[in-house]
Amino acid sequence: MSEHELDIKKILWLSRLKATQQEQEAFTTSLHQILNWVSLMEEVDVSSVEPIAGLIQAMPRREDIVNDGNIAEKILQNAPDKAFGMFGVPKVVE
Repeated sequence: MSEHELDIKKILWLSRLKATQQEQEAFTTSLHQILNWVSLMEEVDVSSVEPIAGLIQAMPRREDIVNDGNIAEKILQNAPDKAFGMFGVPKVVE
């Protein structure tokens, strides 16, 4: 990112952070070092490396079964208001 100028003030504004001028200079230095380090990875030759999505090629699957635990009545015992086997709530929209 050496060809691009970092706008540290915009980054701080987007992050909702405040920093003194000295802190802004330190952030700029740190960000330049990080971006230079990341740019080193672009120089690595990976043409002979086969891409992988993960170590497991096929994820094990299980049946998706809905299970309410058969404890609806137990849960509703503590409800201040219940109707039709569900929690009763006050009307909020007219």
